[in-house]
Amino acid sequence: MQSLGKPSVLLCLVGGLMALTACNEHPVRPFAENIKAEQADIQSSLGAAKVDILWVVDNSGSMCEEQQSLRENFNSFVQELVDIGADFQLAVITTDMVDPEESGRFQNTPDGEPGPSCDLTVNISDCPSAANGQEPPSLVIKSSDYEDENGVVDVQTLQRDFGCNATTGTRGNGFEMGLEAAKTALSPALLAGHNSGFLRDGAFLGVVFLTDENDCSDRGALDKTNGNVCEWEENKLVNVQEYIDFFLSLKGNDPSKIIMAGIVAPDAGIRYQPGDEVQPSCFSDFGGDGFAGYRYEQVINAFDNRATSNICEPPFDNALLALGTLFREAVDVSCLKALPTTCEGDAQCPEGQTCAARGAGARKFCSGFSIRVEVRRPTPIDARECEELTGTNGTFSCILEEGVDYSVNYNDTTCTSSISINLEGFAPGANDEVLVRYPRAVGEETEEPAPEDQ
Repeated sequence: MQSLGKPSVLLCLVGGLMALTACNEHPVRPFAENIKAEQADIQSSLGAAKVDILWVVDNSGSMCEEQQSLRENFNSFVQELVDIGADFQLAVITTDMVDPEESGRFQNTPDGEPGPSCDLTVNISDCPSAANGQEPPSLVIKSSDYEDENGVVDVQTLQRDFGCNATTGTRGNGFEMGLEAAKTALSPALLAGHNSGFLRDGAFLGVVFLTDENDCSDRGALDKTNGNVCEWEENKLVNVQEYIDFFLSLKGNDPSKIIMAGIVAPDAGIRYQPGDEVQPSCFSDFGGDGFAGYRYEQVINAFDNRATSNICEPPFDNALLALGTLFREAVDVSCLKALPTTCEGDAQCPEGQTCAARGAGARKFCSGFSIRVEVRRPTPIDARECEELTGTNGTFSCILEEGVDYSVNYNDTTCTSSISINLEGFAPGANDEVLVRYPRAVGEETEEPAPEDQ
């Protein structure tokens, strides 16, 4: 499903036919003589959705196969974002909060060497680096940097660069602190420095955890001479609510702007006492195992936009596809801003039309009611009604076809208007201007609507 627009799509919010004409500097074709106002409106979410995604990748000794699977199957995730025309950014951090070169700092230097508990060497020869005379991938991978002149994203190169950044190695600290690392990465100090350019106003924030052990964010409270101490003294760890509140604060306490996900070991419901031997909660075909990541799950489950997958179920193609679907559905909201004209009976409709409900809701519309999607662009769209606009020096106006290029959902409970528009067969280019037009009032009157009706 394709949301309306790309990052540079120009959209106008106007009410009234004269205002609409002025906004676009050319006449628009009216719906009918008895429609006294038509509106082109759009919410910010109707444009290309902006989403900033932080990947927290465990770089302890048991993660070599998991990092390789993430790298090999990442296209399942990124293609979903590309398909909806999202303006997305990706950054990678590790779970190591001991090494000062990590500790929430974005990573872009791949490490394919075996770690102390891993004998797999990851091939990173295709990664751009100074060694092969190339600039390494950016700390913040931006989808816009991979678009050609037509707005088409080079998914293969983007996938390569992300995979290089996400190959964080397996020589990191064995006491994984993914929650603290994520908070540190998004702290004002790092966002103003090493991690600058990542967190954008108006963007969705996504955080994805990839780890085969539980979070052990303790801020120095534990004596880590025993590897089981994080489970034995879980009460000394930072309360997960602190992290939930922190992520919410980054988006004005609006949980709908946050997407939380994880590929972690499932919670077996067991809590350990001091002296107990901590057991894995799952076993992987990779030959490894996973320890219940219930602290990550507690944070993830605090948000409506969430998903978890089992890290012991490789390869991660299905898990990453599920994550991509989660992100697509969370950000691809295309609601009409204003309520369109409705009816209560046939008498309120133009002659020959009937009044009937559309969708499962109670709102009724005249049978001739329609919502048009119009695209202005430098070139015509094949097999669509297009005309060159006068006085624009080569700008074409094309009318998309409902049912082919876009669909209308009259029962979208996420929209105040209950109506959403979804582009399905047409992906706007970077220089396209998209307008959604629909009637706001029907009647014999010819005067312009009052300002409050616009």
